[in-house]
Amino acid sequence: MEPGNIIIREASITDINLIQEIGRKTFYDSFIAITPETAMQVYLNQAFNLSQLTQELNHSNSKFYLVYFGENLAGYGKINFHKSPYDLPEMSDVMEIQRIYIDPPYQGIGAAHQLMLVFFEEAKKRSLKNIWLSTGSFNNKALHFYKKYGFNKIGNHEFWVGEELFDDVILYKEITD
Repeated sequence: MEPGNIIIREASITDINLIQEIGRKTFYDSFIAITPETAMQVYLNQAFNLSQLTQELNHSNSKFYLVYFGENLAGYGKINFHKSPYDLPEMSDVMEIQRIYIDPPYQGIGAAHQLMLVFFEEAKKRSLKNIWLSTGSFNNKALHFYKKYGFNKIGNHEFWVGEELFDDVILYKEITD
């Protein structure tokens, strides 16, 4: 698979069914090995129901992006503006990378890298200097990926999937010109 076939476009409310489909699939595929099925279904029904997604897609401080490999939907990402990390001190000029999910057949071809570049460009366009995200403390693949982009740990927080509690790591990066 050639990285040149990766296309990223901003999503709109008309893409809600695509976001629901790829969101449910990629979250399930990423975490079913460590999450009981019942807890997984509770989370998927909360996070990816049409009402919740409509609210998120219509929020003025959020953007979704769809990732395609050729004509195939390969993943998606979501960023939020002006939202500081959980219980940590308030930050100004901040962007959260809330989701980067790439369907397993398309991992390792540069899709997440291309999405990260889009996110950095969006932060620069908005003159945002601080970027943060959280990921599972157990997710070594993600931790390694984010470290390559200069993210460093600044804290931890709890992440619930249904009735299952996970420890997430909060990562931070300052954007410099």
